[in-house]
Amino acid sequence: LRHLRVLCAEEPLGLADDGFAALCASLSELRVLDLPRCMGVSAHGTHHLARLHCLEVLDLTGSNIDDTALRLLSETSCRNTLTSLYLGGCLGVGDEGVASISTFRHLRRLLLDGCVGISPMGLSPLTSLVKLVDLSLQHTLVEDMSLRFLLQLVALRSLHLEGCDGLTDAVFEHITPLKRLTYLNVTNCAVSDVGLLKLRVMRNMQALRVSERPGVTSRGIQTLLELDNISSL
Repeated sequence: LRHLRVLCAEEPLGLADDGFAALCASLSELRVLDLPRCMGVSAHGTHHLARLHCLEVLDLTGSNIDDTALRLLSETSCRNTLTSLYLGGCLGVGDEGVASISTFRHLRRLLLDGCVGISPMGLSPLTSLVKLVDLSLQHTLVEDMSLRFLLQLVALRSLHLEGCDGLTDAVFEHITPLKRLTYLNVTNCAVSDVGLLKLRVMRNMQALRVSERPGVTSRGIQTLLELDNISSL
């Protein structure tokens, strides 16, 4: 199996540190590692990821991966190969981990949903990820000023911010300059008609998700319907 390129196993029961270490040591040509909810592997165990030098896609959603594992991985040639990284619900990922993620300059898809170990301003290093097309920060601690880094992500097409209750209408100042954005989810964010009015300049928007809130009225919804390409609301 040493030439295996793709390994997928959702919630792999029985996989612990020793097995994960052996896996990483023997599959040096692995391109895709999809092991969501591999909770049997400890934070220390995930440090063996540094043995995988060719990864293009890594999904450890709901795992114990920590900042150290991400730093070790960033010190390998993966910094030049990784294009998709999914770490939803990984509570061991914090600001230092984000700094390591920022070195993966070819990333196109990044998911950090529920990573509440990241501070409101801890995302600023992501300015370097100029190739990102899909970014998901749902249910994180982000605030309006946290997202200033978005202004550098000119290729971004999808932005998922559901459940970020620290976001208000002020966040649209960092979103409306993203001319390529086609999908935006601000469900359960503290936005209102005032902010939604700013979206009128986003002529490439095709799908928008927004929830009913005290500040969102039929007038605001009507404004969204004026977007030329909107197909899903």
